[in-house]
Amino acid sequence: MADIRPKLDKLNQSLSQGKDQLIDLTEFMQTCNALFETCAECLDSGTPREKDDMLKDLIGVQQTLDSDVESLAKEIGKNLEQMLVFVENPDNFNPEAWRIMQKTWRELQKIATRKPRRK
Repeated sequence: MADIRPKLDKLNQSLSQGKDQLIDLTEFMQTCNALFETCAECLDSGTPREKDDMLKDLIGVQQTLDSDVESLAKEIGKNLEQMLVFVENPDNFNPEAWRIMQKTWRELQKIATRKPRRK
């Protein structure tokens, strides 16, 4: 079973860099996709311990994202609903970034709705 920590580290590094400089959205989404694929593998074939560790790691990333989004919203004078409207509008992104964002969303939805295989 692949370890998600290197992919989480890369994701966290991108998030950290994004506080000081623009990040490449396409590269960021590709990093997310790689992480989601590893999570799917863990859900399919990981041990209960590996699944628990993965969940804890993902909760940590979620907390970081929540904090970063909240800080960004305050910084730009928007509320979370306004930010969501922005992110859901394809006119706010170049076509390649929008395509990758949609792919990432579909992959995340597949993982969220999949049923783990029985061993």
